[in-house]
Amino acid sequence: MTRDEERQARLDLVAKQGVEPADAVRMVAAASACGDVRGSGCPASVADTVVSARPVGGPVLDGGLAGLWEARPELAHVRQFAYSRMVAPWAVLGHVICQVLVRVPFTVVLPPLIGGYASLNFILATVAGSGAGKGAAKSAAASLVEWRGASPGVFPHDLPLGTGEGITATYRQYVSPKKDGDDGGGWEWVYPSHAASFTTDEIDVLTAQANRQGATIMPVLRSAWSGETLGSTTAARERRIQVDPLAYRFVATLGVQPSRGHGLLRDASGGTPQRFLWLPATDPGLPGWRTRPGYPGRLVVTLPPWPEHTGQADGFNVVTVADPVAAEILDTHVANQRGERDTLDGHAMLAREKVAYALAVLNGHYDLTAEDWELAGMVMAVSDHTRAWMAATAETEHARQAKEFLARKVAAQDEVNEARDQALITKYKAWVVDLVKAGPVTANQVKHMKTNKYREQVETAITELVASGNLMEDDQGYLFFPR
Repeated sequence: MTRDEERQARLDLVAKQGVEPADAVRMVAAASACGDVRGSGCPASVADTVVSARPVGGPVLDGGLAGLWEARPELAHVRQFAYSRMVAPWAVLGHVICQVLVRVPFTVVLPPLIGGYASLNFILATVAGSGAGKGAAKSAAASLVEWRGASPGVFPHDLPLGTGEGITATYRQYVSPKKDGDDGGGWEWVYPSHAASFTTDEIDVLTAQANRQGATIMPVLRSAWSGETLGSTTAARERRIQVDPLAYRFVATLGVQPSRGHGLLRDASGGTPQRFLWLPATDPGLPGWRTRPGYPGRLVVTLPPWPEHTGQADGFNVVTVADPVAAEILDTHVANQRGERDTLDGHAMLAREKVAYALAVLNGHYDLTAEDWELAGMVMAVSDHTRAWMAATAETEHARQAKEFLARKVAAQDEVNEARDQALITKYKAWVVDLVKAGPVTANQVKHMKTNKYREQVETAITELVASGNLMEDDQGYLFFPR
């Protein structure tokens, strides 16, 4: 296989089959030894390493999922509002779910069906290309709901999602001791509500932060979603932040371009993407602006005095979950423990439980019913479709970038090889001239004075000398100087 054939083979593997550049180099090297990178001459071990890139496309949603919007008046209101503002209703619903959950007091928890109590902390990822509607859906959702009833207290909205340490410091701050009093200082809650919502519209910034050595953002996101302890232990007292488990409310929204979501999906082994609710910020059913529905007004949601509507246990207000829902959650857990299902499904079940409770609050009731659970299952089905679509798009984009990287790398190497070959050819021209001066010698004899590795350059040197008229070759192949 020539150098040009090897180069094209490597490019084809990356461009057409989505192979990583480093793998492509190894595959071509192995295939070159067996004669054909594309044909049956390649060993099975080489062929088995080919990874096909999935095609790009929009999230394909089951038509039955549209039934969610007709299931309850408030859901129909969300869709009409979204269409009146020309934005995707699924993304708007996702933001409304976040608005509900950040207003639920941190003391309200899901029951300890498996292990301990479960937090209602939440993370939403809306997915669309640049300028395709993520920001518009978020902006529209901000003006949709009119909140009434019990106040959740003051909490910061849409804080920039930066570092793991920054998230922790949002909840607790160190107050220095007073010089003229008995107060020894210490840690205090920044907001009495113990609640905060975070956001990022630039997923590249978040993934870049996650890739830094010692970065804690991804582990902190996972811990915050689960309501686990946040913070770290350091020698300096004023930096020794700790936020106790189930003592805070955390909600985050992420805007994700599908072609740039590879960094998030890479953390699947840690369970990060399985904790998110993924919803599309585009909608193929969006009506034209001339036929869009009228503005339905704001959606009124009344928050209850929570202790009166939840059970009391261990200082928490515990949500009541319908028996059939609890049975399904427990059956899934048993299957996970027995190795019959993907253990990461446990995150999906808890995410569905959180969505179901948000839908319950939107509907004006505060127990988690079988209908809430069924509707939440429809939302999670959209999430699964959206995540799969984003994964396919991200993989295709990753393969495209790999192809471009390999093309640049191959071109750079070709330049190096060409410069090296030209230097050898110049050197061998002088060498061939010296040989001809020393006595009769044929072109074939000259070629075989060098190993196979350099014969191509020697042959080129002889060809160029003859073509330039510096040497001549007779019928028997002897080289001589022009007379």
